Amino acid sequence: GSESQAFPSPSAQGHSETSSKMSSESLRPKPDMKDEPHERRIFIWWPESLPMLGSAAFLVAIAAVLLAFHGKPLETWNMPWQIRPNTLVSILMTLCRLTMLVVVAECLSQLKWVYFQQRPHPLTHFQVFDDASLSLHWTAIAASLGALITIMALAMEPFTQQVLSYVPQNVTENNAVLWQATAYDHGTLQTVMNSDEPFLGPAYGQDGTSVMTGAILASLSNATGSMNFECKTGNCTWTEFSSLGVCSSCTNVSSQLERNCTLEETRSGIRPLYTKRCMYTTPFGSKLGVNYVADYIAVSMHSGTFTIWNSTSPNFGNLTYDANTVTNLPSLAKLSSIKLPQDWFEKNCSRFYTTPTCEPPTPEAYDCELSWCVKTYAANSVINGTLHDTPTRETPIELPFEPSRDYPKTSNQTAYENNTVTSANETQTWSVSGIGVGIIYGKPALRLAAFPKGRTPAGIDMCVSYNDKTNYPDATWINYADSQHIQQSLETLFNQELENQDTSSLGQVLYSVYGGNFSKIMSAVATGMTNAVRQGPNGTIAHGDVVSEITVIKVNWPWLTYPAALVLLTILFFVATIAFSSENSQIVWKSSSLAILFHGLGGWSEDALDVGKLSTMDKAASQMAASLRHTEDGALKLMKS
Repeated sequence: GSESQAFPSPSAQGHSETSSKMSSESLRPKPDMKDEPHERRIFIWWPESLPMLGSAAFLVAIAAVLLAFHGKPLETWNMPWQIRPNTLVSILMTLCRLTMLVVVAECLSQLKWVYFQQRPHPLTHFQVFDDASLSLHWTAIAASLGALITIMALAMEPFTQQVLSYVPQNVTENNAVLWQATAYDHGTLQTVMNSDEPFLGPAYGQDGTSVMTGAILASLSNATGSMNFECKTGNCTWTEFSSLGVCSSCTNVSSQLERNCTLEETRSGIRPLYTKRCMYTTPFGSKLGVNYVADYIAVSMHSGTFTIWNSTSPNFGNLTYDANTVTNLPSLAKLSSIKLPQDWFEKNCSRFYTTPTCEPPTPEAYDCELSWCVKTYAANSVINGTLHDTPTRETPIELPFEPSRDYPKTSNQTAYENNTVTSANETQTWSVSGIGVGIIYGKPALRLAAFPKGRTPAGIDMCVSYNDKTNYPDATWINYADSQHIQQSLETLFNQELENQDTSSLGQVLYSVYGGNFSKIMSAVATGMTNAVRQGPNGTIAHGDVVSEITVIKVNWPWLTYPAALVLLTILFFVATIAFSSENSQIVWKSSSLAILFHGLGGWSEDALDVGKLSTMDKAASQMAASLRHTEDGALKLMKS
């Protein structure tokens, strides 16, 4: 009795199975979609529409990022966590690919059901759909497109890596710095003569003489006076600019020297002492001596004390600078030099028992002049950190009002007398003159306007407004007192005589620097002085172009066409899948696993389906054809065909 209660009888069991079957059939969903509205069958695809839109949005985002930074310097890229451009594009492309493949996978799964619903196919095609490869049929062709997209999507990342490249590019900025000047004025004050007329003479007080002297001495050490510049990359160029400066002009006058020699004999004990003096006069009027002093034994040994270098100014020795000796601007100094070989005495002197015959050879002689001028620089550059600062043109200047001449004074000008400002009448005259008596300190600086030679404006007044570049763009201004101080320094520095036994002197420097070529020495001095003027208190910036190399983001747009084409194909594939699924009341099961659980195989015996091994299943399925259709009782299954 207990066993019968525990296990139902066969009849009861059959009744139970029948009831269960009826209950199951009553719960079976009806997959027929003939009554589903067309809009409803399309709306069912909205979950796939979101990733499809997302994929397109990610692609648009990539294009927007690339467009925004194409051609921009890499340094302008600023992302959190130091994300590089390639990294961001790779992230966006990965998201684009993943969302795209979600849609492709769903479409392939849906086309599987459409494929089997249209006509019978081998069951192995069911697996083939899941493996994303098909036979030729319109539905199969559409699915093949999806399979192709899936395969081609694997190459999206490599193509993305080629979209961005970083290329060097030269950029130009106008922030290179060199110096130019339209004036030389250290603010040195003039003095006034205590007389019936106001005189302006040389200044006393603080000036730039020490600065200029330093520049001159620097040029004698093979350093032309360093010109400061700013070029942050080491490669810069400047457009043409001009500056007040100093120019040199030299003439070899060796064949034009006038010579006058004397020989003196004195006694040093029992031996005679010979002194020979030769005075050479240059076309400038400079007098340069060449001497030797030797006793009888020294001459016989070809030794003694003798001159090998001499340089001076025709005005040297009269540094009081009265009105008659001040060299008129724009000239700064006239300097002359003679040079003889160090062995001239040995080669030219011979011994006699009475007096030596010793004639100096013709020296190498130069007359040089340093003058204010305007230098034009049209090819200045910095190349690999080295400044190329050579003027391309030198223009002489002229002063409409020269020193040591009287000029009418206008009523709106001011005179200084006895340290008192007085009104001046038009009968008085200005005279730019030299130092005298009755010096009064603290008077305004005399700044003389100068113009390129031949370009002085007509009817110009003596007192041109200082630095009036608006009305006088070609003008330069020179503080007369500063100029006089420079002239004094030049004539003092270059008044040098060198003998063979001298070991340390400026004359030794002059004899050796630039091979003792006085023309080259003066050229270097002029360059050094020009640099001092340009970098002086009146220096202004000449801006140049800085050529720098930066890394620029370059977008290689053709490489983006591949991912864009795949996204477009995916959209077309998605639309085609919806279209195939919407016609003839096709079911829309997509990738649902429940569909195969609810609607299994039909028409085969249990023995035919009782297969355990995967290989046996594959072999059996290749011989089993099925189509998705309704059974006689209305169930939708993969029915045997």
